[in-house]
Amino acid sequence: MSIKVQWENTTTGIIRMSFGADWSLEAYYHSIAALDAMLHAYPGSVTVLMDMSAAEHTPTMRVPRGREMDEDRVLCRAARLVIINPGYFMPNITCPVEVVDTLAQAHELIETVLAV
Repeated sequence: MSIKVQWENTTTGIIRMSFGADWSLEAYYHSIAALDAMLHAYPGSVTVLMDMSAAEHTPTMRVPRGREMDEDRVLCRAARLVIINPGYFMPNITCPVEVVDTLAQAHELIETVLAV
């Protein structure tokens, strides 16, 4: 799959979605389903890092009706959503999102928040 969803740190509750250069909208929705299962299984709050730094393009977006609601429902259950280098892509969500340029900046942001 062109999008990997995996635990980066189970102790502090960080899931990283790594987008490959060839990601597609179909792969994105599969990754949202995997993320949904991970969020349900984790007992605490979770930070989701959407790392798009390796993605070379944004696929043509023809979103099926109803998909937007699934995306919003899943992503808004995360305590924090940080998108790394999204280019022109932005998830269709109503919850707060933070955008940074690099993975290092994302980790800095998370460390700052966890230190408070």
